[in-house]
Amino acid sequence: MHLNDSPAVEPRGVSFIDQANCLRALALNTVQAGFRGKTRDVAGMSEVALALWSGHLRHNPANPAWPNRDRFVMSQSRTCFLLTSLLHLTGYELSLSSLDSNQSVQGGTGQAELGLAKAVDVALTEKLLADEFNQPGHCLVNHHTYVFLESACLTNSRAREACRQAGVWRLNKLIALYEESDASAVENPDSAAVSATYIDGWQPVDTAARFRLYGWNIIGPIDGNDAVAVGQAIALAKVNSNSPTLILCQNYTQSTRETLRGTQRAYEIPRAIRAKWDARALGAKREAQWQAQWQRYQREYPALAAEFEQRAASRPADCLQVHAVTSQASVLN
Repeated sequence: MHLNDSPAVEPRGVSFIDQANCLRALALNTVQAGFRGKTRDVAGMSEVALALWSGHLRHNPANPAWPNRDRFVMSQSRTCFLLTSLLHLTGYELSLSSLDSNQSVQGGTGQAELGLAKAVDVALTEKLLADEFNQPGHCLVNHHTYVFLESACLTNSRAREACRQAGVWRLNKLIALYEESDASAVENPDSAAVSATYIDGWQPVDTAARFRLYGWNIIGPIDGNDAVAVGQAIALAKVNSNSPTLILCQNYTQSTRETLRGTQRAYEIPRAIRAKWDARALGAKREAQWQAQWQRYQREYPALAAEFEQRAASRPADCLQVHAVTSQASVLN
């Protein structure tokens, strides 16, 4: 069962909490091994990642280059080990030993603001390709772009200009999940999680109000530690057809230390939890459905199909594509 199939019901035998804690422990163990990353950032987005990757992200671990897969950009560079853990759990050929080698992510978005700009670029590409190649009865290009971001991703003028352009271009397939967190929530979970974005280092702004001015749809704030609530918010964002969407996720990280206490053997993932995370069967089914549509498209529109294949083959994105073992990147594009 997946969150988008029944967003209010947890899978039998394995709870969303079990899945999120497994992801959190796996990512935190890698961070604790001495590599770059912050435990608070990794822990705080675990439920958000669960809601997206287990319920909404359309991808096939057996074929990361599937043309109509959803795209995922992690603009939060400090959470790269959350991505590698997600890739391992969902079935990509990324071993646990690779997580410790610090070689699993060989590409990235650079500075945080460039990650957000990259997501806008990817979403614009989807829109342009859809306008050019989709035909009556053939929705060949139809995927979403998801991006994780935080306040630091919005401190640069390039990121803000990219977001403004996304609103102008009405990139409704772009969904940003914004982490609103407060370090004080670790010590005081009853305090409100409030995140202020500072422009040019000194001017605080209201993030939701700013994105409304950009022409974005705003959802939340929601409880970012509730996978069901996040899944429902993503489902609501996907039906919006007029603008990109920003989902404000308030995340509390008081569970970080509790998770670390029980992770002496964090890499021994229970079989039931591993099976629940595994996305290979569903991914193969989704790609097979698209391949059947692609074959019909080739018969009815051979010239367009040939052009589409040529475009797909010539895209200079190999260094940013997620490949099994050899090239795990922080952008699925």
